[in-house]
Amino acid sequence: MTKLTTLLLTLALALTGCAGGIDDPDDGGGGGDGTGGGNGNGGGGGGGGGGGGGGGDGDNAAAYLDTFSAADCGKAFECQGSFPTDAGVTFAEAFGASEAECVSVSAEAFQFAEIVTSVTAGRITFDSAAAATCVSGLDFGTCTQYWDGTSNLPAACDTVLIGTVQVGGACTIDFDCAGATTVCEAARCAAGS
Repeated sequence: MTKLTTLLLTLALALTGCAGGIDDPDDGGGGGDGTGGGNGNGGGGGGGGGGGGGGGDGDNAAAYLDTFSAADCGKAFECQGSFPTDAGVTFAEAFGASEAECVSVSAEAFQFAEIVTSVTAGRITFDSAAAATCVSGLDFGTCTQYWDGTSNLPAACDTVLIGTVQVGGACTIDFDCAGATTVCEAARCAAGS
């Protein structure tokens, strides 16, 4: 499970849609910015082909994060009546007073803006095909599954955002670091536990 999926589920559990806005990988979207930057995730299947990179991936990553978060928050509010009483916080403390507030809190807590910046800088790769598969297949299951953390999310959700910075490399956030347990400490990726 990727750091993002883990952390979004953690928000739903510990603190405790819609598929529009993400470019279809087959439509040629997300071309380069002309600087040679970007992560090389072009439109071709099997990784690579096409221009890839540039601002398009950052924009698509932002749309994905917003879409996933909106779906997650929507499910939380759908299941508000069965929110665990032993969570240590009230539903409103964990998710806010509205779905919109929940999405806003998620964006700040999980550093969506910083993730988008790292995608644009190439420290995190964004797979638009995996994003489309993830959001089109989002199903958090029953409220019991949602609160227990046993929702069966599409496997593609774990491959949408992947950190590329190896241990010892420069980073700005944990998501930059390659590996599920690595963390960004003192601006360097380090092995976590």
